[in-house]
Amino acid sequence: MISLLKDKLFPNIVDKGVFGEGQRFLWFKEDNKQVGEDQLQSTVVFGTLAVSDGQQYQLVIKFNFAEPKAIEIFNTDIQFENEIIMYKDIIPFLMSYSEDVTNGLPLLPRFFYGAKKNEDALVDNDVIILENMRSLGFRLSEERVFIGFDHISAGLQAIAKFHASSYIAKHNDFTQFQNKIVGIRDHSWKSNDRWTIPEKALRALAFRGIDRLLQRSPEKYRDHVHLKQFIALVDNFYKNLRSTMVPRQPHAVICHGDLCRNNILFRYDHSGHPTDALLFDVASPQYGSPVLDLSFFLYLNTDKELRESRWGELLDVYHSRLSTSVPKNVRIPSRSELDSEMASYAFYGYSCVSHFLVYMVDENPLPVTELIEMPEEKCLEYRLRVGGDTGTELLADVIQHIVDMGYTNIVL
Repeated sequence: MISLLKDKLFPNIVDKGVFGEGQRFLWFKEDNKQVGEDQLQSTVVFGTLAVSDGQQYQLVIKFNFAEPKAIEIFNTDIQFENEIIMYKDIIPFLMSYSEDVTNGLPLLPRFFYGAKKNEDALVDNDVIILENMRSLGFRLSEERVFIGFDHISAGLQAIAKFHASSYIAKHNDFTQFQNKIVGIRDHSWKSNDRWTIPEKALRALAFRGIDRLLQRSPEKYRDHVHLKQFIALVDNFYKNLRSTMVPRQPHAVICHGDLCRNNILFRYDHSGHPTDALLFDVASPQYGSPVLDLSFFLYLNTDKELRESRWGELLDVYHSRLSTSVPKNVRIPSRSELDSEMASYAFYGYSCVSHFLVYMVDENPLPVTELIEMPEEKCLEYRLRVGGDTGTELLADVIQHIVDMGYTNIVL
């Protein structure tokens, strides 16, 4: 892989002007210190590229999996295609209308090159080359699972600015906007009408949390109307999940689609306070309610205490940044409409979080490669015990918040 970069790919794309007209390739040095950062659905190489004018570029190079089974399971062929389209076509279109949104700060990494293996003779695997934003002071948060209010606030403001670019582009040229999003392919549903996680497993994970919630507070939740509605959603999981993913005007935006902790980078001041956030890895874009992003991000990255004490404040942070990121004549959801969107689409966020969260808190989770090879029934058994009692409590916490907030009003 490294020899391919040094001997073939970099010399050719440097000659083609990717890193400036008239430049020649000098050298590429891999940075082994950054190997091992969380990237579950690609192979990542970090390193520094030097060209003839003296410039050095710190880069992140992403390759698709080599194993056909892993590609099939995660639909990474489609994800690489999506990410290349996003960086080459859709993001430049959005940013062309949204120069004032970012206030001169990067919202996404700088894109240099991307190609599918069947589109460019220079590569024998899908590849994407981006700027390593560590050079600008951005890095992952140190927390493994939950991050605090300041990190969440910085992340929400980055998400709001990204969503604002859709609202502005829709306002200025809705027809071209629609033409652009046609290129986004759905990676989450398989050809056999199966989502990323089997429906049986999603139901079982849901009842793992529901049963614990009823054990903790039987009198409060046994006859709770929104818990009954949540159970009804779970009983027909795929149908209701699909309903949350249908884009509806006027609030639909291009969503990032995968706002795990490892896909948001933060920049800090001298005291260690997060001041800016940057979105990373746009391989899973979706066109739909902004709550597809918000519910995923918030339920995966906040703990029970933060949700219960400052949930409204967090939504205020997002809405305030969204409001200040668009011209006054651009239609965005009002604050009350945002609450209605949460009630209608938060089930999507739960669907994603339910299997991520228990895996993240397990002390010794199985490697993804082992899960890929595991028979479905064995995999289901594993999903029901991964994360242990802590995982069960966390699932119950998320369901409790959804129920308490009345987020069970899916638009069918």
